[in-house]
Amino acid sequence: MRPPSALLAAVVSAWLSGCAMEPVAVTSKNGGGSQSETAFSINRHGDTARVTIAYNDGTTQSAITYTATTRVATAGATHLGWSHSADFGANWTYGGRVQGNDDWPILWGDPGIGHSVRDQRYVYIVSLAIPKAKLDTAPGGQISGAVNAYIGGACVARSTDSGQTFSLYQCVQTKEFDSKGDFYDGGNVASDGKGNIYAAWVNADTNAIHVWRAVGEGGTFQKLANPFGSRTMVSHARLRVNLDNDDLFVMAMDDNGELLIARWNGSSWAAVRQTNMYAVGYPCIASNGANCTSADTVLRTGPQFSFDIGAFGKTNDHIRMMFTRRSSVNGRLYIAGAGCNLDDQNCQYIPEWGTGEGGADKVTSSYNPLVRAYRSAAMANNGEPSLWMGSHATYHPGSGRVGYGMGGVGMMEDAANQDVFFYIPVFQLPNRILCADLRGYWGDYDDLQALGPVGQRSNVFARTFTDSSQGCDYRWQFTSQHVHVGFTGQ
Repeated sequence: MRPPSALLAAVVSAWLSGCAMEPVAVTSKNGGGSQSETAFSINRHGDTARVTIAYNDGTTQSAITYTATTRVATAGATHLGWSHSADFGANWTYGGRVQGNDDWPILWGDPGIGHSVRDQRYVYIVSLAIPKAKLDTAPGGQISGAVNAYIGGACVARSTDSGQTFSLYQCVQTKEFDSKGDFYDGGNVASDGKGNIYAAWVNADTNAIHVWRAVGEGGTFQKLANPFGSRTMVSHARLRVNLDNDDLFVMAMDDNGELLIARWNGSSWAAVRQTNMYAVGYPCIASNGANCTSADTVLRTGPQFSFDIGAFGKTNDHIRMMFTRRSSVNGRLYIAGAGCNLDDQNCQYIPEWGTGEGGADKVTSSYNPLVRAYRSAAMANNGEPSLWMGSHATYHPGSGRVGYGMGGVGMMEDAANQDVFFYIPVFQLPNRILCADLRGYWGDYDDLQALGPVGQRSNVFARTFTDSSQGCDYRWQFTSQHVHVGFTGQ
């Protein structure tokens, strides 16, 4: 389906009315080490709008050392770093790394970030963490190589100055499988307008999504009932809040690959909704762009879905999803899209919002879908629809490089009052150097957010990305150089 040409031209003009921001380096090789896996938040308080990015921070530190054969972590190690900007990403200040404590001596990153909607002075970063009880079981208190067996919960850091400084706030864990702490993975943060702060992880030991809530910006995080009950959940969780009524929505993938939605109304979970949309879990990509084996991995990826909640006045367009599928025609990854009803979560597959499966000759693989809605208070009061942006990355086997794309995802009616869906490319970051380590790790996810009004432009979206533009000097089992954080937007 295609919208009428005059209408499409008007939409294109609206999207492109503000020129794209040039890519900006958030971190650089000056600090040593690598930075990856980004999540960011735009925090408005008073006359200041501050962008804060959290990331896995490999900046040189004495508690993490690399030998010829392995990586060694000891007490005091922390990968939970952040940077912040007061001019919408033009310039960045390195904030440092959040430090653990005696009970939680190692913070291992994998961050999520979000602010209190009620009072944006309060910003929260969540991190995987290693408790002392598990570190004490490591020979000599040193963890060599992978740390998965030692992660035993997660920690929350809090800022009270809109994301400029952070300190450890609270650590959480369950002991359903491991008496020293279950393996929490992933991490996501959301807030409602009442000041409730939500954080979620997947308990990788029990295959369950765990959601914790703090009542108020200074509240203690308490675990809620499992949103998906006894279902086997295999992905990280993603949290979004419907700010019209403060309901929390949780999306995660079950062991069949289906994306499920749970809804919390402030006191209880509604029945789990099945979307009938299926994604790949944690796929990897081979050098030729197809599915990989352990011998030819050039890129591994994280959870392959994203969703957000907006308003439009169309019953099938309150929730939008983007997710990654693997083609049965060519074996390549591609992006799919869907729109869902807010009340019953019935979802409609919308191919126009994706990259397309392609034919047998397709060689590129697209992954890491992101989708965000923006609706200001004025837009809501005027009954205006949300603005939507989608983004993804594409691996090009011919060059061995990656491109980032960002575009508007839209819906309107044609002359016959039929729904018309479309995707309008806004800008591309092509030909980016890929510098994954020998496991294929290059940062398993990025982030996309709406910045809102910036200068003369009323609505701006921005995204973070893995940046190896300074070159790929070497690749090793547990690290590679150079890998840093970049920022750009529309």
